Formats: sequence, structure tokens, C-alpha cells
Amino acid sequence: MKPKISVLMSVYNGENFLKESIDSILTQTFSDFEFIIVNDGSNDLTGEILASYKDFRLKIFSIKNRGLSAALNYGLEYCSTELVMRMDADDISYPHRFAALLEDWEIAGQPDVFGSGVDYINENGKKLWSVNMPLDDATIRTALCSYKGQMAIMHPTVLLRKSSVLSCGGYDSYFKIGQDNDLWIRMAANSRFGNSPQRLLKYRFQPSSDTAMAISRSVDDFRMIGCLMKLLSLHKKILIDAGEETLWNICRDQIISVLIKRIDISALKDEEAVSRGLTEVKILIYSRKFIAGILKFWTLYCQYSTIVLNRVFKHKVNGVSIDMLSLEELRRISSH
Repeated sequence: MKPKISVLMSVYNGENFLKESIDSILTQTFSDFEFIIVNDGSNDLTGEILASYKDFRLKIFSIKNRGLSAALNYGLEYCSTELVMRMDADDISYPHRFAALLEDWEIAGQPDVFGSGVDYINENGKKLWSVNMPLDDATIRTALCSYKGQMAIMHPTVLLRKSSVLSCGGYDSYFKIGQDNDLWIRMAANSRFGNSPQRLLKYRFQPSSDTAMAISRSVDDFRMIGCLMKLLSLHKKILIDAGEETLWNICRDQIISVLIKRIDISALKDEEAVSRGLTEVKILIYSRKFIAGILKFWTLYCQYSTIVLNRVFKHKVNGVSIDMLSLEELRRISSH
């Protein structure tokens, strides 16, 4: 008999937390699901850990390393149900996550993308702090379509309609980070969003994760600057809405080049570095590593004093001025 939902996970070198993550799915109070796991070319013990499971609900696929977006697209093809539940290989689902999310999804009118709040945890599984997401479609939509918007949908928490994801092209492998935001922005034209008022997932911060990565990485690679990649997604939406999606594949690198020239890119990099650095400080403080947290904060302050002061004491975020390119400008870019 066909299960009610599919659970989709991609994993790359996830040996440290993979078993805990998988076990939190297999022990859900709601059990009518299949579990699709794509091993994205791991070269650690991930393969051995996956092979140790004998649960009939598991369907494991191994591919050459292609990145998160490509791995999720691959896994979507093998999801046999319309409803797909996402899961990351280092997070932990509360035992009632599926049952609660499905119930709240029904109450909310069955949106196409439906997530929840989270409890953040550190490497050792210790709770750091909690975050609730906006509940209504309008608030979420406004946040998604603004590069300064708050986090509105937590990717690892969501219940998705497979047909809605595929109808807008699935995940875009061009994005190293922000694949989820890019997908939500494209889905916004024909999809509804929502969130459960409950916190149903333990979201793990790691020093090497996108959210808390080393500051130098955000400085060296334009495609690791979250604000810039979200801005790129919004320009991609302009082309899609105008029926000129094919131009995206032709001129996306040129669009970034033009944006970098128009934006104070040094200031944008500094904003990104401070944002990630302050997240690391917060993780250290909540983990009771007070001296390390203070030293990290002092290092940030010495390098980016004005931005740190604005963030911490004035709550001013993204002070960089960014002007959107028009459709006409995007067309001209693609013609060169």
C-alpha cells in the first residue's frame, strides 16, 4: 500500500550525526511514510551507517557528489507521494513532528509549503535558543520577496507538495546557499505558505554549517553571501514573471557581475561577516563557553566596530543600499 508521505534527506559526509537524525524519523508516532535518503558522494562512514539499517521504509540511493540541490532533485523523483517531508542529516525531529505538522497543515488549509519553528541545538545536542516562524501566508510572502526580510520558512522543517515544487523547476543547482529561498520565491506565484505554531525540530548549528561558517569564507566567495544570492533569486523571478526564464541560464553570472559593480560589495561582505560572526558568538555564549564567546565578539568588534555596534545596540541590519535591476536592464545584460 502506498504511504501517506515521503521523507526526503540528502547527506554528504554526515557520519557524526546521521544515525541520531535517522532514528528520530524512524521512531515517529506517525509511521505511514517512506524515507528517501540520497547519499551525495560521501567519503566517510555515511555509507556504512546507511547500510546498517534494515527498516522497510528506507530507500537509499548513492550518487556522485553533485551538491544539495541536485541531490534533492534526484530524491524527489523517487518520492512516490504528493506530500514530501524534508529532513537534514544533522537535525533531530521530535517524536510527534509528523503527526503534529500534518494536523496543523490541515487546520491551515493545506498550504503548498508548510513548516514549523525550531529549537536550535549545538554540536553536543544542547538546546541553545528557540525560534517561532510567522504563521500566515501574507507575512511569509512579504519576507520571502524582500532581501532584508526575516527568516520565514525553515527548510528542514517543511512539508511540501511535490507537484508544486516540480511545476516551478525544482531546486536550482546554481545556488551554493539559499537554494530554499530561491525555490520559495519561484513558488510564490502559484503556491501558498504557512507554518505551524509549534516547534517540531531540533536544528543543529555546526561551526562548518552555512549559518555559522568561518568569516573568511563569506569574504572569498560571492556565492556564499546570502543577501547577494537572495537578490539574485529576486532578479531571476523578474525574468520568470516576464516569460523569459531561458535568459536566466544565459546571463546569471553577468547579473552577479553587474550587481557587484552597483553595490558596495565590500560593505555587503562586511555585513555578512558580522552576521555570521555574531551567530557564532551567540552559539558560544548559549553553550556556556563564555570566554571563547567574549574573545570572538572582541575580534569582531576590532575588525567591524561600526557594524557590530549597529547590530547589537541599534538593531540596524543590512545598511547597504541595493537597487533592483529592471527587466530592460536584464535583457540588455543577456544580449552582451
